[in-house]
Amino acid sequence: MKNSKDDSDLYHSSDFLLINKLVIKDFKTLGAIERTISFEVIYQIFNGEYSIKGNFDYEHLKKIHEELFKEIYSFAGKERDIEIYKKEEVLEKALGYKMTALYSSPQNIEKHVEKATQQLKTQDFQNLKNLDGCHNFADVSAKLWLAHPFREGNTRTTLVYLDLLCKFRNMPMDFYYLAEKDIKIRDAFVLATIGKTEILASRFMIARTRHPEKEQTKKRPEQEITR
Repeated sequence: MKNSKDDSDLYHSSDFLLINKLVIKDFKTLGAIERTISFEVIYQIFNGEYSIKGNFDYEHLKKIHEELFKEIYSFAGKERDIEIYKKEEVLEKALGYKMTALYSSPQNIEKHVEKATQQLKTQDFQNLKNLDGCHNFADVSAKLWLAHPFREGNTRTTLVYLDLLCKFRNMPMDFYYLAEKDIKIRDAFVLATIGKTEILASRFMIARTRHPEKEQTKKRPEQEITR
């Protein structure tokens, strides 16, 4: 993820390797250890072994991010204050030209997050075991994701938030399924931000249908959620 103004204090060098508490200075090692640490917490939450309490608002989202990344980054739980952009191959394929997702500007992050979380908390999404009922949920979830409040780890934070919210609203989903690497959930979020909610909606529908009603604990799948 790149930015449009200087934030060199976050990087070890000009190659955009984030400064981290573990003093790791290569991408491959940092990525592997970061995923191991964050997913240890994530899978405990998915299993119902652990929860992060809150009111499903912006403060709750920041609390989730802090819990996932506090051992790795000093900015865990802190709102970014820079513009960010990333060339998305999935958008280039869909639109025919190179484009970044239109992430929220720093001054609009809180407003966009609060609007999306309020909708997710209160809106009637009807039957999420039906594809038609999932499109609206996918659209609002993508708006939350698009705010991208944090410098890193937004997709993981969004998925944990949605898992906790769905459990609270008695519409639990199989988030293990959404974490499987072949699902490419991040690409589904990206496409949903331009109104193409079909893939994300179908993923949510399947996850809702697959949710284990009796046995909560599942084997942790190999995954590759990207940021």
